[in-house]
Amino acid sequence: MSNSKITVAFRLNGGIGTYLVELNFIKFFYDAFPDVIISVFGSTSEAVNAGLMNSQYFIAKYHVRSMFREYGYDLIIDLNWFPKVIYVNMPKIQTQVPGLPEIIKQWVAFETDPATNNFIRNDSIFDYNIYTYAIANKKNRLNVMDINEALGIESQFRYTLYPLRDELDVLNKFGLSELNYITLQQGVNADSNSKQSPKQWPIHNFNVLCRLLKHEYPDIILVQLGELANNEPIEGVDMNYLGDTDFEELKILLKNAFLHIDGECGMMHMRKAMLAGPSVVLYGQTPIEIYSYDDNLNIYTNVCMGCSKLFSGWKRRCLLKEPICMTSITPEMVLNVIRNHIENETKYKTIKLTKLQELLSDSTIKLDPEWVELWLKERIIYDYWVEKIKLKDLLATNLTENGYVPIPLEETAAFKYISGNHQQYIEYIKLNDIYNPGHERTLEKIDNLIEQLNTHGYNQNQFIVIDGNNIIFDGSHRASWLMYMYGGDYEVETIKIYLDENTGSVLYSQLIEEISELNE
Repeated sequence: MSNSKITVAFRLNGGIGTYLVELNFIKFFYDAFPDVIISVFGSTSEAVNAGLMNSQYFIAKYHVRSMFREYGYDLIIDLNWFPKVIYVNMPKIQTQVPGLPEIIKQWVAFETDPATNNFIRNDSIFDYNIYTYAIANKKNRLNVMDINEALGIESQFRYTLYPLRDELDVLNKFGLSELNYITLQQGVNADSNSKQSPKQWPIHNFNVLCRLLKHEYPDIILVQLGELANNEPIEGVDMNYLGDTDFEELKILLKNAFLHIDGECGMMHMRKAMLAGPSVVLYGQTPIEIYSYDDNLNIYTNVCMGCSKLFSGWKRRCLLKEPICMTSITPEMVLNVIRNHIENETKYKTIKLTKLQELLSDSTIKLDPEWVELWLKERIIYDYWVEKIKLKDLLATNLTENGYVPIPLEETAAFKYISGNHQQYIEYIKLNDIYNPGHERTLEKIDNLIEQLNTHGYNQNQFIVIDGNNIIFDGSHRASWLMYMYGGDYEVETIKIYLDENTGSVLYSQLIEEISELNE
C-alpha cells in the first residue's frame, strides 16, 4: 500500500454489540472517504476480531486492543458513543482528502463544547445523559454516533457480519441442519460478572416459556446459547450449548435460527448485523427507543424508568429490591408475541441454503470434488451464475518467481503442452516444486486429461469456474484444450462466482505475499 495515502486508526470500546455499532460507523466513514487506509484495534480476542473484521473490504488491517498506540497514523479515533479525535495530521489530510477536515472539526467541536463535552469523557456518571441526548434528537444506538449527520449514518446496519465457515457443516455438527429451531440466551453481558443481573429475565420465566413453547409447537427445537459464566441452564430446552460454541459457530447458529429470544445484548445485535430473521427482545433497564430495531419483536412493560447507566453497578444490582422491569414480563406475554408472529408472518422458517450449499446441491452443475473440498469449501460465496464467455476472454493464473499473475490461455504452460511444446510445462512443474510445494501437477496427470478429452470430448456439465474478472478458479487445463481445439472465439458456459466485494484480488495478493516471503 502506498505510504502517501491517509492512514486512519480506530480503537473500539465495549462488548460485541458495541463493536458492531462501531464497525458500522467505520464502514460509513470508509464509504465516504474510500481512499484512506483503515486499521482497527478491537477485541482482546484474535478469534473475535477475525470473526468481526475478516473479509471486510473497508478494513486494511485489524489488531488486538493491546497493540493500540497513539502514534503512527494520520488520524487516530477512539470510538465509544461518539468519535474522539486523539491525533490528526490536518495539513496532510487537507491536501489529500477533501471534506474530511470539516468533519474532523465538527467532532473536535462536539468534544470541546460545554453542552456536549461530558459525553466524550468516558465517565459513567455522564452516560445516562447520552440517553436523553439521543432520545431528544430521535437517534438510536447506530446513528447517535454521527455528529451533525456528517456521514449520513442510518438507523439500520450497513455493515454486514459474515459467517466465515461453511454454514451447513456447522449446522450438521450441532444436529440442526434440517430443523426449525429457536435460540435462547438467559444471560447478559459478560462484564456484568453475574448470573443474577437485573438485565436478565428470571430463569424461572425461561423455564415456563420453554414448557409453553414445547406444548404448543412440539416440532420446534429449543437451543440455549451463551457463556457458562453468566447463564443459568434453562429447563426444557432440547439442546444446551452453553460454553460449547466458538465465535464462528455462535454466529452461524444465531443466523439460521427461526427466532432468537434474549435480553438486549450482543447476540441480538449480531443477528441483526447478519441480516437474519427477527429476535424476541426483552427490554428492562436499557431504553427501547435507543437499542431496538423495528423489525424485531420487542417486549417491555414500561413499569419503571430504567436505571441503565444511572450508577456504576447497574448491571449487577437494581436500585429496587426487585427489577420489576423484567419480572413484569410474563412467559405468557412472550408466548403470545411468538404465536402472533408465527400465525401472521410466517409458518416456520423455510430452510434457506447458503450460496455455497445451493451451488453444490445443483445436480446440473458438476465441479471437481477435490477442488471443492480443498479450496471452495473454505470460502464464502456471495453469488454465482452461469455465463457464456469466449475462451479468448478468459484468463488463467500463472505462477512466476514474483507471484501469481493472470495471463491469456494461449500463453499458459498447459496450452503450450497441448500444442506440443512440452518443455515449458516441464519447467512450470519445476517452478511449482519450488514455490508451490505439494502441488499435483505431473506429466502423467495432464496426459490422462488430454486422452480423456480427446476420447470422450468436453463434458458440458463440468463447468469451468471463474471470478468476476474472468480469471479461472478451476478448469484452466480443460479451457486450454478447448482453446487448442476450437480457437479463442469458441463460447463456453462458465460458473461465475463472487467470493467477496474485492473478487479475486484478495486471493492473488495473498499468494503473492506468500511467495515474496519465500524469496526473502
